[in-house]
Amino acid sequence: MRKSTPGSVVYSYPADGQADVSPKADIVLRFSHALTDEDADLQNKILLQSQEQSLPFSISRIDGGKSLMLSPSSELDTLGDYTVTFSEPLAAEGGRQIDTPNAVGDAGIQFETRGSFSGPASITNSAADFDIAWQVPANNSPFEAMNFSTFRLAMTHPIHPDWKALGGSIQLLDGSGEVVPAMVLVKGNRITVDPCVVEDPRDCGSKDDVLDTGQTYTLRLENLASLTSPEADRFSEEIAFTPRETGPTVVLQQSAVDSGLAAGIAEQDVTRSVLNGQAINGVTLNSVLQG
Repeated sequence: MRKSTPGSVVYSYPADGQADVSPKADIVLRFSHALTDEDADLQNKILLQSQEQSLPFSISRIDGGKSLMLSPSSELDTLGDYTVTFSEPLAAEGGRQIDTPNAVGDAGIQFETRGSFSGPASITNSAADFDIAWQVPANNSPFEAMNFSTFRLAMTHPIHPDWKALGGSIQLLDGSGEVVPAMVLVKGNRITVDPCVVEDPRDCGSKDDVLDTGQTYTLRLENLASLTSPEADRFSEEIAFTPRETGPTVVLQQSAVDSGLAAGIAEQDVTRSVLNGQAINGVTLNSVLQG
C-alpha cells in the first residue's frame, strides 16, 4: 500500500515567534490539505496554552477545512506568552497526518501579545527599561536595510504622545549628516520612518524614491519620552546602516478585488477570505460613526 506524504501547516496568524499581537486576535491556521477530523477531535488535539495552562476556544472551519480559525473564549491577556501545539497529529484528506508546526525555537507556534495602549506600567510596558523591542529592517538579521526600506520599530514602553514637545526628535541622516526627508509616524509603542528622497512628494514610493547604496545612513532617535514615566525614562540611540541595492526594478499593477459589498451583493454572497472567512477588502464597523 502506498503511504501518503504528510501534510503541513502552511500559514499561521500569529506567526511563530511573532510579538505585539492584539489580545483580541483570533488564531488562524492554514493547512496543505483539508482536515478530516471532527470538531470534537480537533478540540482535544489542538492546545492553546499560556503558562502551561490550556485555554478554551471555539473552532470555525473555512474553505472546506483547509483553514481553521480558533477563537479564544475570552480576550487574551496583555503582555502574555502563548503557544499552539498539537497533542497528536491532525488527520487530513488522503490519509495524511499533520504534526505540530515549527518555524523557530521550540515546537509549536509561540507568540506574545502586546501591552495595553494606556494604563499603569504593569499592563503597558513589556520590559522595565525603555528600549527597542524589535525593529525591521535590522542589521545582522534576515531582513537588512534595502534601498527602498521603510523603518519600523516597536518600543518596550508606549511613547508619550507629546514626545516632540518634550524635546524628542526622530531623524534619518545621510552620510554627510544632512537630514533626509521622511514621514515619521509615532503611535502607541510603534515608530515608522518612511524616507522620501524625490523632489515631488507625489513620487514618494515610486521606483525613483530609493536611498543611495553608496552611503551609510543613520537613524537617530533622541530623548524620546516614555508614556508611563516621561521624566525618568528617556531613550536615545543611533542606528547606522548601508542600504543594499535592489535593482533593476519594475512597477507591477495590482488591482484590489471588491468583495461585492460595494456593488450591493447580499452579505452572505460576498467573496470571503480562505483564511478566516471574513469579507475581503472590507472594513467591519463595530460602532456607529458620528459626523
